[in-house]
Amino acid sequence: MKKPLALLLALLMTTTVALAACSKEKDTDSNLDDDFDNEYNNVQTTDVESENESESGTETDTKKPVSSDWVDKNDVVYAGVDRLNLRTSASSSNNNNIAKTVDSGTKLNRASSNGTWSKVTLEGSTQVYYVSNAWLSSNAADFSYTACTPVALTINDTTNNIIFFESPFESDDSNLYFENAVCASGFKKENVKGEYTLKKVGTSASGSWIKVEFVGTIEINANNKKTFTSDNPGELYVKTRAIERGDISDPTYSSGSSSGGGRG
Repeated sequence: MKKPLALLLALLMTTTVALAACSKEKDTDSNLDDDFDNEYNNVQTTDVESENESESGTETDTKKPVSSDWVDKNDVVYAGVDRLNLRTSASSSNNNNIAKTVDSGTKLNRASSNGTWSKVTLEGSTQVYYVSNAWLSSNAADFSYTACTPVALTINDTTNNIIFFESPFESDDSNLYFENAVCASGFKKENVKGEYTLKKVGTSASGSWIKVEFVGTIEINANNKKTFTSDNPGELYVKTRAIERGDISDPTYSSGSSSGGGRG
């Protein structure tokens, strides 16, 4: 009787050990599955976050490039256009960072540039501003003018477009080139409606520009029209190449002379 009972107890103990081992193996497998799921989820999360950071970083770089992108310049540049924005950060995504505006020809002491933006200070100040390179000029002579007795000019009928600029500046950025122009990409004589007067009143020290006064209406189409009156004439700028190629006649100009303003 004792022997069968001992065998039964031994069998029960063996079964218990086996069940415990199976349970432990199942727990281990379950833990491995959990670890794999966590690692997979972490990888997915990391990839998504990295992608978002990359997109955000591009925008951040546009607003304010990292300092390693900046190259020392220590030179002088000039505002190419009127109402040029000086900003407190390198971003044009909104107007909240505009500190002030300056007129064309304003001297700016440039400390550095990242290719898109420059860090500048105004004469006699240590306050640092950010300004878009697209609106900067390095040629001071374009903004220095010698006044002359007004000379009547004539717009000729040619195949070339004539461009009146609001300031003596042509942006190197092709997308912005015509933003400083009257009637964008220019006009021909046929676009000048009715009577007009055009007078040369000054020549730039660089010889590349003439300053003019224009009274009249330029109409490219119904949505692209500009009128200047005798009470409020257009004080504009024209490249001297327009005279050299015959788009505008200047009776004081002769090829090779300085009276017409040189070559543009």
